[in-house]
Amino acid sequence: MPKLNPQEYPPPLIFPPTSGTHKSTFIVLHGRGSTAEKFASPLLSHPVSPLSGFSPESQPQTFHSYFSNTKFIFPTATRRRAVAYNRSLIHQWFDMYPLDQYPPEHKEHVQLKGLSESAEYVHALLEDAVAEVGAKNVILMGLSQGCAVGLVSLLLWKRENFGGFVGMCGWLPLRKNMSEAFGEVEGTGDSDDIFAVEGNNEEKTKLEDATDWLREEIEFPFPSTTIGGEISSIYETPVFLGNGTEDQKVPCELGTLATDFLKDLNIDVMHEEYPSLGHWYSDDMLRDIVEWLKTKKGWLDDEAET
Repeated sequence: MPKLNPQEYPPPLIFPPTSGTHKSTFIVLHGRGSTAEKFASPLLSHPVSPLSGFSPESQPQTFHSYFSNTKFIFPTATRRRAVAYNRSLIHQWFDMYPLDQYPPEHKEHVQLKGLSESAEYVHALLEDAVAEVGAKNVILMGLSQGCAVGLVSLLLWKRENFGGFVGMCGWLPLRKNMSEAFGEVEGTGDSDDIFAVEGNNEEKTKLEDATDWLREEIEFPFPSTTIGGEISSIYETPVFLGNGTEDQKVPCELGTLATDFLKDLNIDVMHEEYPSLGHWYSDDMLRDIVEWLKTKKGWLDDEAET
């Protein structure tokens, strides 16, 4: 577990597999100001639009019912003081200024401590889940700020690639500065690295440059041990991002910017936009998540494939 006071993060809310057979694990991160108790039941009981190519009558009706062999883990963020709300204590993975009032880069320094601590906590949950069911059977998922800290956790993950990441209504913190870390002039695709050395055969990849900068910026520790015996990249961890076009809290274009950035790092990303959807998920978004997981993994329950 992370080197944090365990009282800072309440015990996760856990839903065991309904079948009694544990084959896979979802770790699901709530949004700012929420908790596991508020977030879990509405998501698990939410309807899913019928999957393509299958009879609607033969399909499960809720998101939870597609994953009878899956353990769902819903952590709760610690309470942190919110500088934008007169330093009130709220549940948040990291402090920030509201994206509907300020650009993502506004006073990003307030995000750093929470991002580091929460990413360390998420990594500990991932390690435990990987030890139980294997890396390829673990999915990290998050909504809004939960998506944001989940993406940071993914970029900082230096162990065996886990099954995938699912982000809803989210964005990538520190994206612009990470772009500058590997010499990308945003919007041009041109390099602006005045310190580049010609003929340097040990030049790092964009992913390495970006994640090294991120690790240093938030003072995140490098792992002393790894799962599987070696440190791996995240190239093989697929990402699904979904954003509503009418989202007033996290504008849809922030999801597009995150997608473009991750693709520039050669990460496999699928991004879907949902017309008329605000800052939440929908039947169609959950359907797309289920279908996306079906194409990426072989561990979905038989019931979901009939």
